[in-house]
Amino acid sequence: LRGPNRVRRADRAKGRHPVPRSTWRDLAKLIRFLTGLQAYLFFGIEEIPSWDKPGPATFTYTPSGTPTVGSALLRFIMVIPHAIVLGVVGFVAMILAFVAAIMVLINESVSHDLWKFQMGMVAWEARVLAYYLSMVEEYPPFSLAVTEAVSEDSAE
Repeated sequence: LRGPNRVRRADRAKGRHPVPRSTWRDLAKLIRFLTGLQAYLFFGIEEIPSWDKPGPATFTYTPSGTPTVGSALLRFIMVIPHAIVLGVVGFVAMILAFVAAIMVLINESVSHDLWKFQMGMVAWEARVLAYYLSMVEEYPPFSLAVTEAVSEDSAE
């Protein structure tokens, strides 16, 4: 066999299963939608996200993951500490979402620090999900840091 079939056999012999580009696009759409929905529920953005059109919450990545059966099992184990910490931080974020709702009713805005915490939580979850789905190779940091792609002007 010549061409791509030979590459596919070699990849399969090493335990790799090539993922079609359409699958990566669909996974990116899913993460973008879930990120947007969570940002909306945490009073981070004002528009309800749509599956078809990109909204104010964006998700961009450079595909670098090489999914294998072994890496899938390893990623499952590697994500456990993130899941534990994100569970606790997520509980705090839900309480702060109620605080944000009261702030919106009283002041018609959310404080910048509260907004930054909520969006950091959303960004952290998106990074962990992208790592878990083998979209990226880099292990996500334990950080509420928001990338520069997020506009802090939307906190008002």
